[in-house]
Amino acid sequence: MNREILELEPCQVWTHFYNISQIPRKSGKEEVARHYIKTFAEGLGFETIVDKTGNLLVRKPAVPGMETREIICLQSHLDMITQKSNDAIHDFDEDPLQIMIDGDWVTADRTTLGADNGIGVAASMAVLEYKTIPHGPLEFLFTVGEESGFIGALGLKPGFLKSKVLINLDAELEGHLYNGSAGGRSTNAILKYTEENPLPNSAAYEIRLTGLRGGHSGVDIHMEWGNAIKLMNRFLCQATKSWNVRVASIEGGSVVTAIPGEAFAIVTVPGEKLTSFFRGVREFEETLKEELSISEPSVVFEAVAVDMPRGIIDKFTIDSLIHAICECPHGVVRMNSDQEGLVHTSSNLGKITTGSGRIEIFTFQRSFDDHEMNEVGTRIRRIFKWAGASKVTHKLIFQGWKPDKTSPLLKKVESIYKELFRLEPKVKSIHAGLECGVIKSIYPDMEMVSIGPTICFAHSPNERVNIVSVRDFWMFLVEILKGV
Repeated sequence: MNREILELEPCQVWTHFYNISQIPRKSGKEEVARHYIKTFAEGLGFETIVDKTGNLLVRKPAVPGMETREIICLQSHLDMITQKSNDAIHDFDEDPLQIMIDGDWVTADRTTLGADNGIGVAASMAVLEYKTIPHGPLEFLFTVGEESGFIGALGLKPGFLKSKVLINLDAELEGHLYNGSAGGRSTNAILKYTEENPLPNSAAYEIRLTGLRGGHSGVDIHMEWGNAIKLMNRFLCQATKSWNVRVASIEGGSVVTAIPGEAFAIVTVPGEKLTSFFRGVREFEETLKEELSISEPSVVFEAVAVDMPRGIIDKFTIDSLIHAICECPHGVVRMNSDQEGLVHTSSNLGKITTGSGRIEIFTFQRSFDDHEMNEVGTRIRRIFKWAGASKVTHKLIFQGWKPDKTSPLLKKVESIYKELFRLEPKVKSIHAGLECGVIKSIYPDMEMVSIGPTICFAHSPNERVNIVSVRDFWMFLVEILKGV
């Protein structure tokens, strides 16, 4: 047990965070974590309900004298993004997270930390446990499948919650109050290919692009960090033309909502082109290091000898794919005109896989404007259809959350923050998706606000949460429960 983590303040929050970090909770596999929290709540004597989707609801009565207060729901999601560095030996189905202190931050050993949304879950558990916090009647909603497309939130039914006020604990910047978020949808394509025999007198190599930051496609998309799939494709475009390199497979990214930090390709190289191929690899790495010296100082690009693959992708398909990925939008499409620094519309080229005669490309669009989001998806569809895709699918993953600056809840929470910290909080919308939009569509009369500690590099192996911000987040949450 990491004793240093357990000595941090507030100790109850950090203890619960450490405990749930020892329980694998990949999106779609939250059963053990849910059972742990359910057992914990029942041990305290509270009512628990699990709905058909797998969401857990816990109810805690008001303290004496506050029974007539409005019911408040504290909402967080149980699952986490599971990303790791290429050199990390970690099984997200079996292994506990190796969390540690790094200066002013808590992070994990070359994996995602799960602070998104484990800190929110831990704070809810601490509120359940505390007997000295004044509060009215409370509901605690722990949703499942948030990282897989808001599955738990979408599965909620009217009447399941009694609350008229919801505090979402999934924001990632302390001192910010969020009252709006973008909607999101996926656009995915499938290309089928014919497998051909490798050319004679060729050698096989795995091209490895590693060391990029990755990141959250909602929070970090404007940072212009490297996209491993785009960069790998850029090299393959040169390699297939200049050195007659043939491609057997391409793999990049692991979650469509995360900016891919790594990509790998198995290629074959004609013997007479090996010298120029290796020169090209070295030059491309030098180019990346120069171009990305500030944003991506740890980038590595290399070619490693491997066994000859059984087959390679036919040339027509790989040429079409390379062109399509070059044309596929990634990054900011438009900035918001009402809030400085807010991305209005974006698209993330998040994942590519090959095998069994098919190539699958996964992209994710976000926007505060459904029409604009659909237009970007339609553009991507046309690009891959032109490239010969046998199938392109669109799916609305979650609705946006329309800001309401006149909300009495927002005004009250603003006042509480200002009184507590003697600072003005920043009221903002966020480009990342929050479950509030989905929950609001099911409970239209519910007032909502989203708060949280400072979490950096969520959805990447560099994820970290600021220690002091967790303390401030907890103090703020306690005051909200007292004052709302």
